[in-house]
Amino acid sequence: MVHTPLPQGFFKLNFDGDSKGSPGDTEARGVIRDCKGKIYRVFFINLGHASNNVVKFHALKQGMEIFVEEKMFNVTLEGFDDYHASDEDASMGHVGKQGNK
Repeated sequence: MVHTPLPQGFFKLNFDGDSKGSPGDTEARGVIRDCKGKIYRVFFINLGHASNNVVKFHALKQGMEIFVEEKMFNVTLEGFDDYHASDEDASMGHVGKQGNK
């Protein structure tokens, strides 16, 4: 996997969530970095008992809420499942765990 730097002014959200069993005890988490790779914000959320998909959704939702609150509109999203979307000012895709650096 090759790291591609973000365009100037962009931010990237790496997000994931896990459950011990599905459903099971959960944790959603994410990190937002600027275009130079500097960590801007990190979050962890304990959701109690839920499925893997619910947890991953909440990790994505939390990251998107931070983008909106901070008025960050040039964003890239990377999750650990098959979330795919694209737009002129945003992109989203899947990355393997080894690529989340």
